Amino acid sequence: MVRDLRGVIEREEAEMGILVTLAEPTQPMITEAARAGFVSKSAHGQLPRLQIATIEDILEGKLPDMPRIPRPASELIPRRKITSRDQLELLMPVDNEEAPLVKGDFIDPRFMNFGPEKRSAKDIAP
Repeated sequence: MVRDLRGVIEREEAEMGILVTLAEPTQPMITEAARAGFVSKSAHGQLPRLQIATIEDILEGKLPDMPRIPRPASELIPRRKITSRDQLELLMPVDNEEAPLVKGDFIDPRFMNFGPEKRSAKDIAP
């Protein structure tokens, strides 16, 4: 399995891969993972390109060596508070579900004119 994962990493040109296993890795598994080398161009030091993690280690909090993930910019930028409720909200149902019921003004997309032809509510079969 380690050899297969290494092949996938190389074929897909992935930076790294992690094999999660229920059992302790055998010595040939560890050797094959070490042969994969290290991540190139890492600002976080030498990170193994292929790592093996057991479920037991993960549950104990021993996670694989991975680069730090930066916080999304949305967390760094304070959210603006909406001061005006005059803006209409366009609600579209997902996967043939009913549009959620909301208070206030909203536009039902079934009754919007998107093209040269005009459609009315009676043109649309429920």
